This record gives sequence, structure tokens and C-alpha cells, in this order.
Amino acid sequence: MAYATISKGFRSGGFNPTDRISREYKKEEDWNYELGAKGSFLDREINVTGALFFTRIKDRQVYILDVIDAAQTLVNPIPQAEVYGAETAIDWRPLQHLDLSASLGLTGSKILSYDTTVFDGLPAAGDFKGNKLPQVAPVSYALSGQYQFPMPNGDSLPPRLEWNGS
Repeated sequence: MAYATISKGFRSGGFNPTDRISREYKKEEDWNYELGAKGSFLDREINVTGALFFTRIKDRQVYILDVIDAAQTLVNPIPQAEVYGAETAIDWRPLQHLDLSASLGLTGSKILSYDTTVFDGLPAAGDFKGNKLPQVAPVSYALSGQYQFPMPNGDSLPPRLEWNGS
């Protein structure tokens, strides 16, 4: 199966507890584009997925801690940014009750424009146009294994091991 999606998302705007940095913050809007494929092999014992994605972000919200006012504040210093990448996953059932899976994600990001007036006069001031977005991991991965132990009453006990990272 192959698929393509286009979607629009948002985070609502609002008001900060103080106006020392910015009393009001704008909503963040995202346009997401994704192309992908999914396939099953060996009588559905192996499932493979893969996707390419691109997201255009308008008015990226950034959380900061204002230590003077002891307030968590939201601001919009990034009017335009983009996130792009690829992800793939494989699920394998080598035995009747054993499930194994692995996934890998590669992500890039770029700040296309930056509003230098948001932090004007503060230590966080600067022009970060061209930099990567904060809190976007360039690589993420996961490995897991699970075995369904059948119980006499028809239920099952599914212990699971999982390793995630970025």
C-alpha cells in the first residue's frame, strides 16, 4: 500500500502570566506533507513501513523560563521554519507468540526566519536564522521484543523489552 497525506495542524495562542518578555503569543500553524508505503511479506510475518515527510511551520512556539518572574513563558521568535526527514520500521513475528520490531527516524530542521526583537536586550537575544530548531532530534530509534505467554484461562501475559533513543 502506498499513501500520501496533507494535513494542517495548530497550537492555539494565548497569554503569558507576565508581560516582561511578551504578554501574548500567537498560534502556531503547521502544514504537513507525507509520502509512504507499507508492505507485508511471508504471510504477514514481516511488516515493513517507510515514509518521507516535510512540515512547514509558521510562528513556532518556544517555551522559556523567566527566572526573574518565576514564570514559564511562551513566545514566537521563529516566524518560519521547516522540518523534514524519513522514517522506517519493521515488525517481525518469527514464532507464534514472539513479536520483534525496530524503527529508525532521520530528521532535519531549519529556521527560515527569526524575529530578533522577541528577546531584545536579554541574554537569549540573537539572530538564529539558518540554525536547526531546538528539541528536534536528528536521529531516533526503537527496538522491542514481546512474548505472549498463554495462560490457562485464555488470557496472556505479555512481558516486553523496549529500547528507545535519540
